[in-house]
Amino acid sequence: MNLIYQFISLFTEDNLIVKNLNSKEDLYKASINYDINNYKNPDYESFLETFTSICEILDSYTLDLTFTTMNKNNDTTYVELNDKIFSSFSTNTKYLDDLYENIIKNKFEMISKDEFIRLEININKPMELESINRIFFFNSFIDSLSKKDLKYILVNSPIYNSLNYKKHIIFLIDEDITPFFSQNIYFLHDKKNLENISSLDLDYEHIVNNYKRNCHFINSNLNITPYTFKLIKRSQNEKINEIFDKLTTMISLIYISNYSELDGENILKVYINGYKLIEGMIDYCHSPKLPSSYFDIFEWVYRNEHIEEKLELARQIISLDYKENLYDINDKSLASIESNYLIYLKENVDSYISLKNQITEDILKLSLESRDIIKDFSSNFKNTFLANLSFVFTILILNIVSETSKPTNIFNRDLSILYLIIVIVSFLYLIFSIINTKKDLEHYNSTFNNLKELYSGLLSKDDLENTFNNSILTSDTEYIKKRIQFYSVFWLLTIIISLVGLYFLSQWFATEVSNTITYIKKL
Repeated sequence: MNLIYQFISLFTEDNLIVKNLNSKEDLYKASINYDINNYKNPDYESFLETFTSICEILDSYTLDLTFTTMNKNNDTTYVELNDKIFSSFSTNTKYLDDLYENIIKNKFEMISKDEFIRLEININKPMELESINRIFFFNSFIDSLSKKDLKYILVNSPIYNSLNYKKHIIFLIDEDITPFFSQNIYFLHDKKNLENISSLDLDYEHIVNNYKRNCHFINSNLNITPYTFKLIKRSQNEKINEIFDKLTTMISLIYISNYSELDGENILKVYINGYKLIEGMIDYCHSPKLPSSYFDIFEWVYRNEHIEEKLELARQIISLDYKENLYDINDKSLASIESNYLIYLKENVDSYISLKNQITEDILKLSLESRDIIKDFSSNFKNTFLANLSFVFTILILNIVSETSKPTNIFNRDLSILYLIIVIVSFLYLIFSIINTKKDLEHYNSTFNNLKELYSGLLSKDDLENTFNNSILTSDTEYIKKRIQFYSVFWLLTIIISLVGLYFLSQWFATEVSNTITYIKKL
């Protein structure tokens, strides 16, 4: 339990202390006030134990404590029993005994029902790097941090601005939280958690030196990096996650841009000179969530060697992807940058664009060629259908001219057999066409994958997947299958209709069908 809450609970029966208290906290000061309505005299042993525990954690901190009695009916009239009972806690037992007997026990137990005690606590915290810094009210600290402007964090804060790759801030939180941390800032509940922190293996000096050679932040000589706020282990509190994510992205932009500056307190302006000069602006307080791609680009650029070349390539691609604002940049931008780097150096950006255009043309050509599979199948169907129809009309015309056959016996035995052969051949041709279409589809899939494999040496893995999107292959394949299915059903229907027509137009065929059915029934 938070020791401050524990201290307050000594004087009240209220079970909603956390809900009813008013607390504030930033890097340098924590304060709290709480109105004690249901006052009770604390147990001496508990009083002594709690005070001693608070003294132990305060270390170099100073604490001011004020008890004030106030009238419930008129807040403007009150009696202040003791203005700042003490400053700088002492573990002197006699001092605590006097405090308990003369102030706490003797005076406060005489409070009437119409009065209450207002308890005010102010803690002054000298912040130090590489030492333990306490946070007493975690949510209040987050609220305070969320209200700080960007200029304060990046320029004016002596603590954040003093951070560099060699220094750390360690916060010990007087509440039970799951530890979370970045490369330079740790939030812990127990000092023992320090043993479990794993930092990244980075050459910070190499990163900062390259940044200073290639980028310029007009407002200050920036020492922190995006890794300063990039959470290695995230918090269970989403609000502080959002603050750290936003700071990580904005510092990443500073590390990518040619020039950057703060316009006022919260607006970051960046200038990126790539294929074209772009001027972007982000409001730290009011802009929507920034794309994390900027940190990914920063990390790729400043990893290992050839930082200047990679930074130039990144600026080229960002300027190409930039349309209206800095939110146009996404994961595909990094994939394009990596692919461009494989082609190597800025003079080959044109080659990369030409390559992407060539790939697009090849994919489009292959997609158009896939439509020939449908054309071939539909052509086969039309040919067999027209042949079938021509034969039937020829027989009908001959019978009309000769006027020798009855309507129920237009097809004699020989013609019926010939027509049956035509229908059977049509069915076999349908089967053949379906099999052949499947082979063509397999060939199309194989050609698509071969084309993808062909360009795998020129594009990065992510860019290759984005360019040769499997949805293109799936879409074409599904479309072909649906069209083939449609023609197959229609083709099969024409065969069935042909047999039904022959049954009614050929007495011989009708007799043979009847005899066959009778024979089957006898089996």
